[in-house]
Amino acid sequence: MQEPQKASLLSDFRDAWIRSGLSTRPADRAEAEEGVREAYRAANLEPPRLMVWLESPLVGSWCAYLLARDRLPPAVVTPGAAPFLEQAAEAGVEILWELGAPDIPVRTAKAEAVWSRVRSCLRGGWSDVSWDRETSTLRRAIRNRLRIAADQEIASRIDPRVVYAVGNTIRTPVLESVDSRVGAIVLSAITGRLGGDGEEADDSAFANHFRYSIQGQFDASWLACYDYFRTVENLPAVARMFGLIRVARACGWWWPLPGLVLLTDRPDRIERDADGRLHAEGAPAIRYRDGWVLYAQHGVRMSRQFALYPGSLTTEAILGETNMEVRRAQLERERFPNGLPAGGGILLDPRIKLVHQDDFGTLYRLEVRSREPIVVVKVVNATPEPDGTFKDYVLRVPPWILKAREAVAWTFTLEETGYDPRTQS
Repeated sequence: MQEPQKASLLSDFRDAWIRSGLSTRPADRAEAEEGVREAYRAANLEPPRLMVWLESPLVGSWCAYLLARDRLPPAVVTPGAAPFLEQAAEAGVEILWELGAPDIPVRTAKAEAVWSRVRSCLRGGWSDVSWDRETSTLRRAIRNRLRIAADQEIASRIDPRVVYAVGNTIRTPVLESVDSRVGAIVLSAITGRLGGDGEEADDSAFANHFRYSIQGQFDASWLACYDYFRTVENLPAVARMFGLIRVARACGWWWPLPGLVLLTDRPDRIERDADGRLHAEGAPAIRYRDGWVLYAQHGVRMSRQFALYPGSLTTEAILGETNMEVRRAQLERERFPNGLPAGGGILLDPRIKLVHQDDFGTLYRLEVRSREPIVVVKVVNATPEPDGTFKDYVLRVPPWILKAREAVAWTFTLEETGYDPRTQS
């Protein structure tokens, strides 16, 4: 094959997998299920008896977790979670019908009660530890072992220069467009904010359990490379990855579990800005068919309140935001008629006092009644953006800090005298 033809083929694979990874078409359920069976057979496993479909990875993650534990983390059980819990309960009832279980709960039963029955039918006497071990082993067999065998075959039979070209032309742009800028935000929404739009929750068990999943369409970057080597080079070990490739092209997140597989639909809305980052003004940036939505501004996940009602956030709420990227995006959203930079109006709030300014930044202080004062330092990011501009960041620092250089040094866990901007990273 001539070099121009190879370059064109690489680009074709890249573009096809970006389209697949960002697809908002309904899942091709028949194709996904055939892909699951093929993946199991490639791993020398008996294909699963049950395949259960859910409309979003949020509900999929809850059902998978309820097979492993007797109740969901408290942060999930909020008023806004009710329709998703109902969906989980209905899926559990369907599983019990398929299993021919006696005393099946009514469809209006609570999700935890329904999945307690499912857990009894599927797990028998397995402990939580045994279930986790079997689930982890199953995922490793389907995903990791097949991938390791494919990598070994590629390394032994393909010129390293070709491998590099495939990674550079296919994997990197697909990773940036799909996995990093969309899939990673969906993942963070589920494992970080368990209710999707609720309070932050620190539940490491829930987050850790999510590693037993396979990301489907958001695994596009690494599966795209195997798809290329499978198609162009016709390598037998790589060809065994085709089941995983079929599932990724057909649906969203999925969970291979002992006794069944949980599969989820793709979103019906993905909105991005000109740079390919998740972004929508006054609307969800991602929406699933069951109504689960995520809001984002230029790639930064936002709360529903800020996305839909930005003017409702107080100065205290914005400056008190603990996530630096969220705080920066909130400040950038501000617009003022006097031509001040984004965020300038917040920092000109008459209650905010300019404490200190030097070559390192500007330190501000906001006294808050009955609470600790909010102290922030405004700095310019030392790393330029792709367009050559430099972003301002407003970083929260402890209230005892009195100088801008001291504040910046604190963000690098340094004393003021030990801070040298030439060495910051």
